[in-house]
Amino acid sequence: SYFHKFGKRPYPLSDLNLSKVSSLHLSLYNKIFCNSFFGDSLTHPKITSLASRCHTFEKELLVFTQGSTVDKVVLEHLKNKNVTIYLNLYGAFDTANLVTQNLDWDYIKSLIEFYQNKLIIEYHIFKQNISSIEPLINLCLENNVTLNFKKDNFGNGPVNIFNEFGEWLYDLNSIDSNYDILGKFLAYNELIDIM
Repeated sequence: SYFHKFGKRPYPLSDLNLSKVSSLHLSLYNKIFCNSFFGDSLTHPKITSLASRCHTFEKELLVFTQGSTVDKVVLEHLKNKNVTIYLNLYGAFDTANLVTQNLDWDYIKSLIEFYQNKLIIEYHIFKQNISSIEPLINLCLENNVTLNFKKDNFGNGPVNIFNEFGEWLYDLNSIDSNYDILGKFLAYNELIDIM
């Protein structure tokens, strides 16, 4: 899907040459971030090679994803190499497909249960996905997953969601800027337990 006010946009077909990244002198860096604007870094065919190289040089690798499905063997390799996965979510459970069309929620749930403390979730909040906050908090607490909230401020008016053909599906609305996420969903003693 295309999360953009102007609908479908042409994306360039290009790929990062990881052999060039791997040839960098890794001793200069403590952390390596893999984040792609046009794709999903977790699905790069050489992500396991980069993970192995970072692990060899004792460098932290953080891979950003939008929730694309990856084979369990790849996830096991990344977990064994101490890779952190940063998952951007725009919905969960029954709201999982509001922005990211065709997101496999069962896969995301299994990712949370498998990857646990090496997974960070950034949950983008808007009016249409508030109902999923409480069950997501519970799922993350059960699996020791870090959960961050981001209030998406859409500015003047709603944001249009389009399908892969550029056809309008529906609008999303931002929540009130004073909306108290922690106060609404977590009691004070639960917040202390998390910290």
